[in-house]
Amino acid sequence: MAFLQPLSLNTNPPAKKMSNIYCRLGKVPRLVSFPFKLDTIGWTTNQALSQGMYLPDNFVCISFYLKKYNSAIKNDYIKFSFLPVNTFTGGKDVPLHDEIFFSYNPDVTDALCKLFGTKEKMIFYGVPFNEHIQEIIKKIRQRLDVHNDLGVADELDTLAIHLFTSILKAVKQENNNGKVPNINIFEIAEGLKKGQELNSLIRKYGFSRRNFYIHWNNVFNLSPVNFRLNEQLSDAADMLKETDFSIKEISEKCGFSNLVYFYKKFRQKYGKTPTAFRAEMFNMRGV
Repeated sequence: MAFLQPLSLNTNPPAKKMSNIYCRLGKVPRLVSFPFKLDTIGWTTNQALSQGMYLPDNFVCISFYLKKYNSAIKNDYIKFSFLPVNTFTGGKDVPLHDEIFFSYNPDVTDALCKLFGTKEKMIFYGVPFNEHIQEIIKKIRQRLDVHNDLGVADELDTLAIHLFTSILKAVKQENNNGKVPNINIFEIAEGLKKGQELNSLIRKYGFSRRNFYIHWNNVFNLSPVNFRLNEQLSDAADMLKETDFSIKEISEKCGFSNLVYFYKKFRQKYGKTPTAFRAEMFNMRGV
């Protein structure tokens, strides 16, 4: 959550960077008396971690473009989070993503809880990033650049609620069709990236092996083993570009115990040896 000053620990190379935006709307004059007046709204890219703190306001976060940063994910999914006042949000790795976030003052807590149908925090993955939702987010993004213009804050107030209700309707439909991915699958993926053992993760999150693979294959193009290997190789490529570690050191830091195996798999993925890959990257940068 950019509102909480995120620190990205993910080593995958980011996509083309869009400037992050943070807008304070609390004191911007409104033309109409809309019950859900935004206090802040923001847009941020390439996020992976948020700091832990108790939230002083109601916070809604829409995370999207997971597929943009990880080609192993089959489709673009939305993660929707509603965090009421005083919710504690712990610093935690999540899949790399872009996000748009909204905060509301405590005086609208009851109205928001009624809108969302809960007084507790609500977090779920799994809404396909469909054209209707994309269009609403596009409109919000366009208005952020002129958020101080007369009437724009009113537009953003209503667009935000339109976005929330559109997502909630899509969630209901997807739940009825049995298409919403299990959020724990994303947690297991993060565990695999850190080198945790698959069977332990399956037990930790209460899956049978058969049920796990059904849920996993709904989300990812790669098997868990190949997903982990892909992440290791991506981390190695980043380290070859950005550090002076030896290739043997990079191999070990990325979890490869066999240097020959590392060379073989790296060449299969990138079409060249780690040595040639590093030389090419250095030449491109004029090093």
